Amino acid sequence: VDLRHPKFNALRFVYMWMVLGIHYVSNCDFFMKADMDAYVNVPGMLATLRTFNASEKVYAGQVTLSHGPGYKKWDTFARGIGYVLSRGALRAAVPGLRFC
Repeated sequence: VDLRHPKFNALRFVYMWMVLGIHYVSNCDFFMKADMDAYVNVPGMLATLRTFNASEKVYAGQVTLSHGPGYKKWDTFARGIGYVLSRGALRAAVPGLRFC
């Protein structure tokens, strides 16, 4: 496995979401993935998330259909500086994540 290949990075996040969805989904209302150099306005984000029902399927973030020049088109994959999944969205994703 080439650990430098961008598809490996994507698989790490699929595995991360699967572990969170199986073992920790009941611990939080929302789960966020953010790049380490991202600035997050935590009070603003919390104020926005409070307007949602965490039991419903909520996704907040950016979706892309490719990784960039030089890579063939991928299936839809979330990326960007950060994105948030509700508890309901993560629970709904677990069966698909187990298949991956």
